[in-house]
Amino acid sequence: MKLFFKINYLISLLTLLFIMPVITHAQFKPGLANEFSNSLQQAANTATFPSSQASENYIDIKLGTLITMAFVGINFMLMIIYSGIKWMTAGGNEEKVDKARKRIIGATIGFIIVLSAYIITTFVYNYLDSKFLTAPKGQTEQTPAQ
Repeated sequence: MKLFFKINYLISLLTLLFIMPVITHAQFKPGLANEFSNSLQQAANTATFPSSQASENYIDIKLGTLITMAFVGINFMLMIIYSGIKWMTAGGNEEKVDKARKRIIGATIGFIIVLSAYIITTFVYNYLDSKFLTAPKGQTEQTPAQ
């Protein structure tokens, strides 16, 4: 039991250690960031992508979300597999079966909570973004004069 949690903790720590460079952003010089943003916007307009996908960190955000959800899913599956093995090897011991069943229920509830929080947050953000942060239809976004 303790060995499983130590291994799970070590895998989590190593995963975060290798993912941190992907999540962090490089620093730009002040003029370069504006030039990069304009180039991205022009490329998005040429390719007829939505302007929301032309932000500097669109790929970072999507990749970070994918990695985070994969990490949560892998953690959930490890808990289910471990608990299933404990349940199968309980040998009729009701205490061990009950403990494994509670662990499976706890892992499922935790996964549902994390997934629900992600879905609600994404929905609220997209709703607020479309209502308050985008220009009304028919009007073009004005860029500040340089």
